[in-house]
Amino acid sequence: VIGALEYRQKKLADQKQTKEELDHLKEESHKFQKLNKTLNRDLYLALKFPFKLIEFSHPEFGCHSHNVAWLAKEIAEHMKLEFIWRTALGSYYHDVGKLNLPRDMWGGFSDEWNENKKKVFKSIPIWGQEIVQSHPELGTLGAIIRHQCENVDGSGYPDGLAGDEIPIESRIIAVANAFDEIMEMGNRRNIQQDICEGGKVLEVIQRDVN
Repeated sequence: VIGALEYRQKKLADQKQTKEELDHLKEESHKFQKLNKTLNRDLYLALKFPFKLIEFSHPEFGCHSHNVAWLAKEIAEHMKLEFIWRTALGSYYHDVGKLNLPRDMWGGFSDEWNENKKKVFKSIPIWGQEIVQSHPELGTLGAIIRHQCENVDGSGYPDGLAGDEIPIESRIIAVANAFDEIMEMGNRRNIQQDICEGGKVLEVIQRDVN
């Protein structure tokens, strides 16, 4: 009997110790997640700062980058994606390759261009990838930026990816980019105030998809 009681007491003590250890691990994990979130946010704020500088000389470029990043982050949060800050940061840098273009081509793609100009314009995502991959903290954004112009049916560029081959962040950026471009056509540049127009914009995007 005494042996059974001692065994029982030892087992209860072991269970208590195990529970305390698990509780400690959970607490440490929670602290780590909170710290990681703070670090991600701080890194995000630091790495988006260059666009504040760009905005002084290219106001529309800065405005577009901010709008696309804001909407992409909202979409990523709504979808409960794991890498929300990466999606938002990739959105800020999505057009960085455009800095290689002649200024007369910044207005957007034109069917009236010759084949050489069209080819140059379609190099934007490739240039963007090359630019961000030269930075140690931005390298993971390379594929996201490269594939933002792919289409779900495989008709996009530069690699003709289709469906789930396209990174989810790239697809989110494409939707946010299309939204802001349509807002720009109506001279509506405060995306946070004009988000109520989303239904009309999505109708246009849906028509393009179909």
